[in-house]
Amino acid sequence: MQSEAIVYLARKLGWTLDRIGLLTPEQLNDLLAEVHYQEIVEDWKADLRAASIMATILNCTPRKDRKVYKATDFVGSFPKREGMKMEELARRKGLKVPKYRAVKED
Repeated sequence: MQSEAIVYLARKLGWTLDRIGLLTPEQLNDLLAEVHYQEIVEDWKADLRAASIMATILNCTPRKDRKVYKATDFVGSFPKREGMKMEELARRKGLKVPKYRAVKED
């Protein structure tokens, strides 16, 4: 499994095997999880575009039931991250995450 993960990251990120070899096992697992999540999001967005077309066609087709379909009826909601939230992960690693504050324009 470890060698498959290294080759997968090398292919996806374009990193050399030497660079990937500098990662700790924990960093390797975290990076794999993030790359996998990003792929899921990209696939979901592509599926959402196709589902929008399907919903439009279905909504324009005369039917007895007048249900209005949305693209998310076909592909579900936006994919959620598995595991803990970024803030919790940063806290466990001893990092401080900056809080977002909206800037008011005068």
